[in-house]
Formats: sequence, structure tokens, C-alpha cells
Amino acid sequence: MEIHNVDVLDIKKEVKKGKSFLSKMAYYEYFTFNISAWLSSRYMHRCPAVNGAGFAIKRETFEKIGGFHKVVAEDIDLATRAFLDDSTFAYTAEVEIKNVVYSEWRKWFTQRRRWAIGQALWFKDWYRDLTKKFIKKPQVFLPSLFFLYPSIAIFLLSALVPNLWMYNSLLIFSLFLSVKFNILMPVFLISLATANLLKILIISLSSFVLTAAVFYGFSRKLGFEIKIHELFVYYFFYSNVWMAIIILGHIQVLALGKKVAPDWKT
Repeated sequence: MEIHNVDVLDIKKEVKKGKSFLSKMAYYEYFTFNISAWLSSRYMHRCPAVNGAGFAIKRETFEKIGGFHKVVAEDIDLATRAFLDDSTFAYTAEVEIKNVVYSEWRKWFTQRRRWAIGQALWFKDWYRDLTKKFIKKPQVFLPSLFFLYPSIAIFLLSALVPNLWMYNSLLIFSLFLSVKFNILMPVFLISLATANLLKILIISLSSFVLTAAVFYGFSRKLGFEIKIHELFVYYFFYSNVWMAIIILGHIQVLALGKKVAPDWKT
């Protein structure tokens, strides 16, 4: 067992797929947890976060870093302190944990609000230390970030890719139609709104195709089953809803000074 060779061991976690929409979406979400842990284990041998659904830590490491603290995201907080203490990390699929998740939106939303606020409080406590690590090895952190929150890729690419190429393409296309069919394209065809819309559409679909290919590769390596139509909904809907809740949680903590999460008990 890997735990004999490392200080912190993340264990393969898989959601038991039910008939509910949320269980199917959470299956892919937990899949990304496994991808992130595998990448950290393979390329860094350290990890700043673990999912509390299943992990192991050596007793001496646990005591050395002060055990669990009274915080909302106690699993991430513990892993971060171990990470900053240079504790070694690995991921294993020798043991597999089956998770049952909420199938009701109300319970899911309450849980996710708690998670989002917990993440924001964790970020507020540790962002300075983690930023230093990130600057040293961004190539290790960024892939995990994009797997956990795929919506980020679309937003960043949409902001970074210039509009000029889209304008030129639309202009050439409109001229072709004018010559070929002796008609004039509507003015809106080369407007900023149209260019932005087409750019986002192209980036979104291209990003999804690339993500689907990568996910398929990891599904074979880690033993998960990918269905393209479910992944499509997860990528364009579920992950965006979750990202919106995370952003709201950070606003509540960082801007409004919120210090506790709903239904959280010490």
C-alpha cells in the first residue's frame, strides 16, 4: 500500500451513479478530483488539497501539522498545511471508495454553498503561501485547476483570443456572398456582438472537444466510464452553476466579510 511510502495518500473516489441528474453530474465531478490527485501524485509528489470523502495521513504527519482545525473546509485546510510542510503525497486506485450524493437540488445547493464559503475562507487564510508555490510551479497547478473547474478555460480563452481574426473572417465571408449572390450581408454580421458570439461558440466547442478527448484518456487510465452526452451537460451546465456558486461564496467572504457557512457545525 502506498501509505507506507508517503505522508498523505488520496484514495480513488467514485460516485455511485443513480437515476438522478445530480448523481450523474457528480460522477464527472468526482472524476476530476481523481484526475487532479493523479497529476499531483505523478508530477509533484505534493498536493495542496484533498477531498474529504477518502484519504489517509500518517499519524506522525497529522500530529506534526496540528491535526484538524475548527474550519469549514477542514479537509483542504489539513492538506494545505501538510503541503506547506513538504509532506509527500500519492494517489492510489488500489482502494476504491463509493460515494452517494444528494439527488435533491435543495440539499445539493445547501451543501455547495457551505463548500463554496469554506473554499473562500480557506483561500483567504492560505492564498499568500500558495501563491508563492504557484509562481514556482504554475505548470503543475494549472492543469489541475482546469480539470476541477473547466468553465475557467472558456472564460480565459474568450478574454485572451483577439477579435481581429473573427472580424476579418466575417468580412471575407460577406464579400464572397455579395459577389456570388449579388446581395449585401446585414450590417450585424460584422458587428462586435456577432464576432464575440461566434468567437465564444468556436472556443467553447473546441475546448469541449479537447476536454472530452483528455477525459477519455484519463477514464481509461483511472477506470471511469465516460458518456459524451453526460459530459456535454456537465461541461456546459453543471460546472458553470457550480462555478457561479463558488464566485458568490468568495464575494460573501472576501467582500462582505462572511465568516460562517450555512448548516456548518464544529
